Amino acid sequence: MRPRTILSSLSITVVGLAGLGLSGAASNPSACPSLEGAPPANGASPPAEGAPAAAIRGEGLVVVDPSGRARGYRHVDGSAGLLRHAASRPGSGTVYVDDLRGADQLVVLGDRGVERVAAAGEATHPALGPGGALAWAEDLERLRLRPRPGAPARTFEAPRGARAVFSPVFVRGEALLAVVEEAVDTVTHDTGLDNLFRLDRGTGRWSRVTSFRAGADRWSAIRTPVAGRDGTVWFVRVTGRASATRRPAFELWRLGTDGAAPVRHLPA
Repeated sequence: MRPRTILSSLSITVVGLAGLGLSGAASNPSACPSLEGAPPANGASPPAEGAPAAAIRGEGLVVVDPSGRARGYRHVDGSAGLLRHAASRPGSGTVYVDDLRGADQLVVLGDRGVERVAAAGEATHPALGPGGALAWAEDLERLRLRPRPGAPARTFEAPRGARAVFSPVFVRGEALLAVVEEAVDTVTHDTGLDNLFRLDRGTGRWSRVTSFRAGADRWSAIRTPVAGRDGTVWFVRVTGRASATRRPAFELWRLGTDGAAPVRHLPA
């Protein structure tokens, strides 16, 4: 997989959960807990019920409850490779990637207990939807979507001309958005231009939702989109110049029915 900068789930928790209607979590962030003596992550543990945010720490999982308290849980379901890319949804459960030699697996904690879902390649950025729906990016070239537990996963190729697709997020029921890295003329480095696209699950067609622009020197990236209770999508936009030596700029943005708008600057 080509290297790219990815912000962790917990990084958006501290700055963004106020926008999700979880102001306590944003105003009282807690330190990442130790996994020593932590309970196992299984179908009977709180992660199986879902949480506002989750992240991987070493060989375990950290979830953040609505009050902002972070709790650790040990990965115990079989041998593990490199654990990555955790996501959680209240009422649906928690999912993370077990990065193995060859094809990866997704570990789903939910009302069916612990379930392993086989990927066909490099799995990243899983997301849980209503009714146990599961989506993830594969090889950064396509999205895989399992509409419900036990159902076969469908494959949706990235939009034509895209350089990558990743970070799917369920919004307003079963609607699905994802970050698409678009090609920019004369630009050969990673992350020249990202925009959010909506997937029509019936036809497999994509439509652009945001309209950010970039050029030979200016670049614009989107990281960590999350959906609020009202369907609003919150994400981090990172912008900079390829020729600059200073740090890029980080901003929290919201996408609602009235379009995308910046909320505030974030510390670099």
